[in-house]
Amino acid sequence: MYFPFMFAKLNEASAIVELDSSLFQKIIPVLMPNNTGSSKKNIQKVAKKNIDFILVVNFLKKGFPTQKDIQDHFIDDILKDYDKFSLAYIVDNTTTKKQIDNFLSSNKTLEKSLIFKEEFGDEAYIKALKLKYTFYILPKVSLVFASNTSNKNSVIVFDGFEKQVRNSDYPSKSYFSDLHNKYSSFGSIGFGDYTITGKDPQEGGSTPLAVVLHLTKIESDKAYVYHFVSDTQDGTKDVAGKFFESLGDLVKFVKANKGYTSHGISDFEKYHSDNHFPGLGVCKRMSMKNHLEIIHNKI
Repeated sequence: MYFPFMFAKLNEASAIVELDSSLFQKIIPVLMPNNTGSSKKNIQKVAKKNIDFILVVNFLKKGFPTQKDIQDHFIDDILKDYDKFSLAYIVDNTTTKKQIDNFLSSNKTLEKSLIFKEEFGDEAYIKALKLKYTFYILPKVSLVFASNTSNKNSVIVFDGFEKQVRNSDYPSKSYFSDLHNKYSSFGSIGFGDYTITGKDPQEGGSTPLAVVLHLTKIESDKAYVYHFVSDTQDGTKDVAGKFFESLGDLVKFVKANKGYTSHGISDFEKYHSDNHFPGLGVCKRMSMKNHLEIIHNKI
């Protein structure tokens, strides 16, 4: 199984909703709400897709919803009549047994998972818990800790996207991961990543000097991300023009790699043929759709 960790933003939710439901036989999104406004609408869209997903109740970042917020606005509100989701709790080096126990004893009708962002001192305590999944985020959490604490329900997670400070710094190609090919050798039942966005959320942002488009591709059983950076990289004007520069290179690359296709790629090709710039957020959506489908097809 593949578990993409995704923030509950518009384009992340739309990437899920716009893909065929059949893909979610092998994909279970792990959704992290970033607010109690638009995130509610976005998760409602995913629920209408009638797919299984996991809701994170305590994303540990200032400004994000609290556990009580998640309970009030999501579990007891928009998801109260939806039964195809479960809950997950992030564990770091400040987490106590009491906090874990309180999480596990809450919402008794919902299955629970733990996400280990860092290792927990009492391995025997974790090993004895009855969990749906146990997620281990590499590299802060070791495979030894995973082996010592899981009960044949482990999911190995790695952020393979090498985010750059400036779009102009992206190379033409970067290595992503081979977890899709190796996770079972670690005794895991699945693997996860943060698609092409990375694990650190970005709220808003300034107009980029360069536009970059990302495409995930499997080569020799390893996942790589190709980056198509606009030739024009000075000033913040004419973002659309920069987009078409990057898009032209992306379309040429796809045509040169026959058989390499996805719904996300088809979206890019349509905007190219229509000569239409949909906005940078939609560009990210198309890249995420491609990533989800390419990884799904490989497994």
